[in-house]
Amino acid sequence: MTPQEQFTALLKQAHGVLKPLGFKKDGQNFRLFTPDGLGKIICFSKNRGNSKDYLLFRLDIGVYFEKTPEITERKFKEYDCQLRQLVERQDSGSLQKRGPLDLLRPRDFREDCEDKEWLITKRTDTEALFDSVRLGLDFCLEWFGHFPDRETVIQGILTGEAQQFVWNNILAYSTAKMLDDMGCGRQVYERIKDTDPAHCYVVQLAREIKEREGL
Repeated sequence: MTPQEQFTALLKQAHGVLKPLGFKKDGQNFRLFTPDGLGKIICFSKNRGNSKDYLLFRLDIGVYFEKTPEITERKFKEYDCQLRQLVERQDSGSLQKRGPLDLLRPRDFREDCEDKEWLITKRTDTEALFDSVRLGLDFCLEWFGHFPDRETVIQGILTGEAQQFVWNNILAYSTAKMLDDMGCGRQVYERIKDTDPAHCYVVQLAREIKEREGL
């Protein structure tokens, strides 16, 4: 199989794991919606530098909510999420079968690949690939366990507790503004009042909340 064919087959295998848990497949994305208005996503994100000879991909995950409990954007992307994480490979071995090295391969190729990327070539051991990705999916499900519902996510952002589980800034302007609109202005202010002046929109929001709330 070509790398793309192996990738397509891998998505089908991942669907077999995730579908019983309530995830719905949409291309390279798998989404789960909770009854109280929290969206969870696993994205098999392909590297833009791929070629017909190799394919690099990573697992990006996140949780998403909107101002009201009803999620209207049912096709939200991982980059839309308020909380985001990159999944590290849980194995350390090569997934490539023994044989002559491919003449064309990624410039940053290593035998164990990047810590957060999987490499597929014509020599890839498909069983080892799925076993490795399955470990990654297990990590995804464990990570989602920290955020069982919408309220837990919101409180985790307002208290700052959620920051330890993600790579992104949990109180970027868009999130801070939405939480302020939801009536959490005082708590948002306490979290953003000392923001670096370089983040002008957040600083301005803090000023607006301070004046409005008389803080």
